[in-house]
Amino acid sequence: MNLREKTILLLAVVGLAGMGCKNNTATAPNADHPLAFTIGGDIGSGFNDLNAPLGLCVDGSDNLYVADYGNNRIKQYNSAGTCLKTWSQAAASATNVSVTINHPYGLAMDNGGNILEVDNGGAQIQQLSTAGALLNKWGSAGTAAGSFNDPLWIAVNSGGSIYVSDGDNFRVQYFTAPNAFGGFLGSSCTCNALGEYYQTPTGIAFDSSNNAYVGDLGNDRIEVFDNTGAPVTTWGAGKFITVNGMAFDRSGNLLAVDTGARKILKFNSTGSLVDSWTLDSLAEPIDVAVDSTGAIWVSYQDATQAFLAKFAH
Repeated sequence: MNLREKTILLLAVVGLAGMGCKNNTATAPNADHPLAFTIGGDIGSGFNDLNAPLGLCVDGSDNLYVADYGNNRIKQYNSAGTCLKTWSQAAASATNVSVTINHPYGLAMDNGGNILEVDNGGAQIQQLSTAGALLNKWGSAGTAAGSFNDPLWIAVNSGGSIYVSDGDNFRVQYFTAPNAFGGFLGSSCTCNALGEYYQTPTGIAFDSSNNAYVGDLGNDRIEVFDNTGAPVTTWGAGKFITVNGMAFDRSGNLLAVDTGARKILKFNSTGSLVDSWTLDSLAEPIDVAVDSTGAIWVSYQDATQAFLAKFAH
């Protein structure tokens, strides 16, 4: 069973027919992160619907981009939760940018303000402008350097290097620029205690010092690497069921999604678990993103519902 099957059982939920939308009942998770609103509802394929929303990223204007995996498209929302546009293979229109998207997974903004999409179905990375132009793409299915086998999440460090979790190849690859292979994160590690993200790497995040944090699905923990790529320590051992997407908040805390426990976990700069919260919903969280105001977006999915939640900071 690969990561997609383990975390959200997409083989069971993708393609389910949705009948309209509904409001999601939810309660404020705690005083520090009250729920602002949710958007979405029953699984569907209409302009305002979602089907397996996965990766999230936010641009400089606080617009949110969502990898709508089951609908083979990327969706753009403003900060109020209004859907503005989609990117898909459908004909170009006022509300759709025509571009080939094949089961999008992770998303990130590069340092030039462009969207980086992990095209899981195409085993490649695509760089798209926010106007919809395809700027670059690279990768193919395989095991060679620069090739992918179930690519999942993506992140960019302050120097502009692009890191991709290559799930079924059990590695994290980095590129110094689009289509410029740089190496493997942690490739010098031969120890058992550290560097075991090779058991299937998931989410990736960078702190303000360019230290890298990688979700280690096989060991249900987070691997920490310094800014030279050397393994340093692990966080969260024994606290996860299924570690997934990650992002840093505006106070330097690491937010990590535990899909299996349906929780968002918050770790401080020393790796101590300082907070966690959930929704009054059976849906499982997948990814997390933080906008310039500190507001936190989370994508959710179960067998019948697909929605986004926005939490105040």
